[in-house]
Amino acid sequence: KFKKALEVLRRGLEAIPNSYYLQHNRVALYTKWSVHLMNRQEYREACSVLLTGLLELPEEAMIQNNYHAAVQHYVKALMEEGNFDKALEVAQFAYAQASKLYRSPKKRVLADLAFQVGWVLFHQKRFLEAAKFFEAGTWTGDPLFARNLGASLSNYANSAVQDDNALQAHTVLANTLKKGPEVETDTLWRAYWYATAKASGTLVEEGFQRKATKVLTRFSLDKLPTTDPALAQHVVSAFARTTSKTEGKSACLSGLAKAPLALQDNSWFKEATTACGDDR
Repeated sequence: KFKKALEVLRRGLEAIPNSYYLQHNRVALYTKWSVHLMNRQEYREACSVLLTGLLELPEEAMIQNNYHAAVQHYVKALMEEGNFDKALEVAQFAYAQASKLYRSPKKRVLADLAFQVGWVLFHQKRFLEAAKFFEAGTWTGDPLFARNLGASLSNYANSAVQDDNALQAHTVLANTLKKGPEVETDTLWRAYWYATAKASGTLVEEGFQRKATKVLTRFSLDKLPTTDPALAQHVVSAFARTTSKTEGKSACLSGLAKAPLALQDNSWFKEATTACGDDR
């Protein structure tokens, strides 16, 4: 009955193209049909109906929202069945179809559909790929995107360090953080400094002191997380040892002075300032 009713409305709009009443009822019909299908857990059919509606009425917020909801329910149901490959296929298809409709990537429905792709990839432990899709929605200001971006890159950094790819992880996270406050979370900063400390240590062991200093000074120490004192101590100690040898005492002390005041009261921080040594 929904299909027949939509056909009647289409014919009506052909005769009266500017009819608000007919247009409003077409949106309402797509919405009611999709809700009816979702209530019966017929998510694949709901996605199909709403995609047709989206193609016909791409700027209707109600259809955009319902399409995302139907895809989300369908993806979740497939994941609960353990069918992650199919879930990823569904999410990627929905995102690709919607991407063809809009010139600007800054469309909330695109961000929400990108999130679904990232969510499946995250559960497949494809963290670096997942991060790309979570990052696509950080422009919205919704903390959900930045939070999952941070979690993805944190897991990626842990795996990369274990595989002796700390420098690569440092570079990836640094490039992400350069994109500004919209991507920043405490989790992402902790992952960055963890990878940075490991990368600088490896470079020092290999005799690349100056490169180690460059890695440690890519961001100011004011970005050190105060929530992880052990990590902060490791970074500060590495910074003092390395910078003092390559840049001298003044540069070492100046860099340490930028660390959060909450860290500077620790005895290990004062020891680090002593490690800055004599000026070159």
